[in-house]
Amino acid sequence: MSRRLVTLAAAFAATLTVAACSETLDAGAGCPLLCAQVPIELRDTVVDAIVVDSSLSGFPAIGFEDFPLLANLGDTLETRVIIRFDTLFNTFRHPLSATVDSAVTRVNSAHLAVRLVFPISDSTRTLTIRAYDVDTVLPPTSLADTMVATLAPLFRPDRELGSVTFIPSQLTDSSLKGDSTVRIPIEASRLLAKVTGNDRLRVGLVIESSLPTAIRIVGAGAVNAVALRYRVTPDTSVAPIVVTPRSKTPTSESFTAAALADYQIVTRGYPLPTDGTLAVGGVPGTRTYLRFELPRRITDSSRVVRAALLLTQAPNPRSANRGDTLIVLPDVVLASETITNLRQAVQFSSRTFGVGGEPASIPVLRLVPADSGTQTIEMAALIQAWSFSPASEMPRALVLRAEYVGRVGGTVLFYSREAPASVRPRLRLTYAPRLEFGLP
Repeated sequence: MSRRLVTLAAAFAATLTVAACSETLDAGAGCPLLCAQVPIELRDTVVDAIVVDSSLSGFPAIGFEDFPLLANLGDTLETRVIIRFDTLFNTFRHPLSATVDSAVTRVNSAHLAVRLVFPISDSTRTLTIRAYDVDTVLPPTSLADTMVATLAPLFRPDRELGSVTFIPSQLTDSSLKGDSTVRIPIEASRLLAKVTGNDRLRVGLVIESSLPTAIRIVGAGAVNAVALRYRVTPDTSVAPIVVTPRSKTPTSESFTAAALADYQIVTRGYPLPTDGTLAVGGVPGTRTYLRFELPRRITDSSRVVRAALLLTQAPNPRSANRGDTLIVLPDVVLASETITNLRQAVQFSSRTFGVGGEPASIPVLRLVPADSGTQTIEMAALIQAWSFSPASEMPRALVLRAEYVGRVGGTVLFYSREAPASVRPRLRLTYAPRLEFGLP
């Protein structure tokens, strides 16, 4: 072969090489040999990666509500608020007697001041709040006096202490933006009997209106939120006695007792699902726990570039506020594998996690309880974080919870892993096999 033919053949071969590389120039990882890049094949798959799913109710724990909910939403939700005054003052100091306390022998007037959080859906609606004596004679070590079965029967006419009717837009007695104080008159003779008998006062509140309504109360932990005030003499130079909420029971658990100064009970609500669905939201708040098991055939030999959790939302016509938007927050579980109790595990969770030294989070969902269809949670960043941490340190689990848990009535439902295959939770992965280079 002549030198000219050899040169032409070499040039042709080089042209073929350049053409082959240029077709996949921006397709993947760098090639250390001839090509600037080699093709990367992206593969898609949908897997049943969830091995545990469960809905857990009761959040926040009773007594730990920042804003106890007072609601009457017809057949979907009804809540009541209990406020405890386990210490009532039975003496007072007259300004003209600086050293001697006088015993309380009369109550001229009394009221319960409660701060309400607004707005509600209709601030021109007429509302009535009624107060009832819901004290019991149960043993001081018992928590049974917080149960609905114990308290609900005590909201009856013969135990009513007083009521107030008002229109929210007309409450102007508070300088605090967004809330107002209502004063519920308390029957003086009933309070006097409690005071002189060295007894306690436990008040149950219920709200009434011609239309479904709900109002949040500023909890007893806030300054100037709830107070019982009573005058014990017609002499206006004597200041009224002011009592703030306090609970002394159960005597065996001081931390729990302190939290029970005020709390809410649900006399009608959405039950925890038992029909192959998972719940998020509601009152009391329900969270859903999801544990993943990623396919090792992908994680050990591939790089996941996209990942999405596919949840099928089931319509919930029984939900309170079923037409309102509910924000669902996906949290990353931080509890180690030593915590096997799911109720404890879901409380050790966080909105943020680290990827390559940078903070990341999973986008929220904005859902309407009455809607249905496939909902997608993007979680590629989380799977990347999982790849750098052993499961013993960073469990492969998520918690779905509602924003403002326990404050809104809406409950979103998703089909669980026990549902038919077409609607159960799935994980959609897009991945690239890792490239390995070696000498032939």
